[in-house]
Amino acid sequence: MPGYRGHLGAACIPVVLLLWLFLSLGLGMREGLLSSLLCFLGAIAPDIDTRSRARQLFFTLLLGAWLFALFTRSWMIFLVVLVIAFFVLQQRHRRLFHRFWFWVLLAAFILCATWQTVPGHFFEVFILTSSFLIGVISHLYLDGCRLF
Repeated sequence: MPGYRGHLGAACIPVVLLLWLFLSLGLGMREGLLSSLLCFLGAIAPDIDTRSRARQLFFTLLLGAWLFALFTRSWMIFLVVLVIAFFVLQQRHRRLFHRFWFWVLLAAFILCATWQTVPGHFFEVFILTSSFLIGVISHLYLDGCRLF
């Protein structure tokens, strides 16, 4: 089982392929870099249920979202962030976050929410969500988890 460096190193392969694909299709360097960043995040995301740098990064970002929601008085976002934090803290390692179906359902939820709220950006969100899932797949493959 590689640590976060091993997972990030292995994610370099799909990241290079994603960048090549984006540039060859003419989708732009900005989108390619964002897609690459999400692939790297996907490569460490399944380990947010352990005491790791991935978890520290996740909770730092979550704290930022929570403070944003607090200061802008976005109470629904405030509540959702608290529920997410509680949910993550309740998980044991190699349970839910190491299941491919969980990440596919999460991606489907994000896509449905995007389609309902900002339908003009569905394709971009689909590409970015797919990039994240590619990173998750690389993580699960390295950990020897079954995808199906």
